[in-house]
Amino acid sequence: MPNGLKEQALGTLSALLITFLPSAVPAAPGDTVFSDNFEDGTLAAWTTTNPGVSGVSNNAGFAGSGIYGVYTSNQAVTVTSPTFSAAVPEVRLRLWIRRGADSFSEDPDTNEDLVLEYQRADATWAVLNTYLGSGTTGQVYNASFILPADARHANLAIRLR
Repeated sequence: MPNGLKEQALGTLSALLITFLPSAVPAAPGDTVFSDNFEDGTLAAWTTTNPGVSGVSNNAGFAGSGIYGVYTSNQAVTVTSPTFSAAVPEVRLRLWIRRGADSFSEDPDTNEDLVLEYQRADATWAVLNTYLGSGTTGQVYNASFILPADARHANLAIRLR
């Protein structure tokens, strides 16, 4: 897997991988405009509303994509990326999520959903997708989105809550 954000949710879903790939000029097709693999073992420039229930861990064994991942745990928490420029004609968001279900995590429950959002240019947030907490434990999601036009600006941020 390419480098990116990995989200290991102890209370909701786990192992999220995000890479933004512009598909047209001014960036060259396939260029990565933002990526973080957390291999320094920290959230670094990311922010969290509760460091007691979110952070970076190496407990998940992220298949083929490094040893670290962002986790959220058993309480409401928001983890937000730094802002970066996505002012390109098209940006693709790719992600890999695993619902917590092994020795390092609890099974998520109904209403323990993971919500993926992006920040618009006017600083409001829009939901890109919701991953339900209920369902098959250990379930893996592989998804790819072309971000909407209101996400393609100079100060894009992504958040998980």
